[in-house]
Amino acid sequence: MRKKRKEKSKAIQRRDKENLDERMTEISTSFSGPLPPPNLLQGYENILFGAADRIISMAEKQANHRQDLEKSVTQSNISNERMGMWMAFTLTVSLMGFGAYLILNDKNTAGYFAVFGPVVFHAANYIYNKRREEKVEEEENHSRKAS
Repeated sequence: MRKKRKEKSKAIQRRDKENLDERMTEISTSFSGPLPPPNLLQGYENILFGAADRIISMAEKQANHRQDLEKSVTQSNISNERMGMWMAFTLTVSLMGFGAYLILNDKNTAGYFAVFGPVVFHAANYIYNKRREEKVEEEENHSRKAS
């Protein structure tokens, strides 16, 4: 009787090991992007006729929407930049004209500050922005090399 129990327990252990092996086997797939891989797309189509076309249509609509948003943001940024440039130009010319007026009316010190102040400001602003752009570009290049 003891032999039968041992044989049964060995058979159970073997069966448990087989089940354990089956439980530990796992297959996972993933994808990124607006469309699933063709084999999955075909699977959707097999389940529901027209599903693949609907999925592709949905991805196209999303892409068009994203492109429209990017376009409007870009156009808004360009508009804001232009307005800022025109406002800076108007302010600079006004201050320089006011400085010339002060110089002509014997207020030389204030006049020179009014004439050259905007020029110095714009030159400093230009240099600052160029350095910042170079720093950002350098960081982007560094991060690309690290990847």
